[in-house]
This record gives sequence, C-alpha cells and structure tokens, in this order.
Amino acid sequence: MDAVFSDEFKKQMTKIKDKGTMRKLQKAVERVLSNPAKGKFLGRELAGKKSIRIKPFRLIFEPKQNRIEFHTFEHREKVYR
Repeated sequence: MDAVFSDEFKKQMTKIKDKGTMRKLQKAVERVLSNPAKGKFLGRELAGKKSIRIKPFRLIFEPKQNRIEFHTFEHREKVYR
C-alpha cells in the first residue's frame, strides 16, 4: 500500500516539536498502512475520509484503491471546522 501525503499534512508535520507526538503520529501512519480498515468514517464535508484519534489530535486520511492519502493532522477543535 502506497502513502501519499498532502502539502498541508507535510506542513503540519514540520510544526510538530514534541517527540512523543511525532512518535505517536508515525505509529498511527504505520498502523493505517498495514490495515486501512482502521479509523472512523467521517461525514459532511469530510465524507469519504476517515480519522484516527491521537489525543488531542486527529489524523485525517482517505483510503483509495492502491494508496492511502493523508490529508491533515491537527487539533480536534480545528480539524472539524
């Protein structure tokens, strides 16, 4: 399974200063790549995408046929606006 990272996701990755949060994010990405069924389906303007909790953040991704597109990693309060 291939991973595609959006420009927004890459930008947010550079802003992460906490090593613990970065480690949790990397593990979450690995889990999603090994099992794309993980995560909760979203609705409304995020329909078709899924999310995983990395308290207090959310990882938003979209499973496609042969790849997974990672869209954003942001605080829960901001990601659903």
